[in-house]
Amino acid sequence: MNTTRIALTTALLAAGAWTAKAVAIGVAGGLDRSPLENPLFFLGLAAWMAALATCGAALARAASTPVRFAAGLGAVVAGWLAVVLIGALVGDRAAGHWAWTELNLWVVGALTLGLAAWLGRRTDPADRRSELTDRRGERVVR
Repeated sequence: MNTTRIALTTALLAAGAWTAKAVAIGVAGGLDRSPLENPLFFLGLAAWMAALATCGAALARAASTPVRFAAGLGAVVAGWLAVVLIGALVGDRAAGHWAWTELNLWVVGALTLGLAAWLGRRTDPADRRSELTDRRGERVVR
């Protein structure tokens, strides 16, 4: 299973959905004025949770299946704790402008996307296409 590719794809989907949600809110003139707001939020939420779970599983890629499952579940819990922490840090500022209420989505989305990109750059033969070398010793990806 290529968990790093799934993590990156779902993190990109989450970031894209939440960006589109912010644009829809901005164009509509504020929160709860766009019919696209809720569907884009839930699409981003589902993709973000999938990205967290697969990032956790990819971090524990050398472990057994139960450990990878626990790592995925732990990553989802850690992501939700980050949302709560960011919400507490923003606090009363959220009442000022709609963008402050969206800050936690943007931060956790960017962090998840960064983690997924970092995981994708690590080399692991189990998570990448087979890599061969030619006669000169240069890598050839198939």
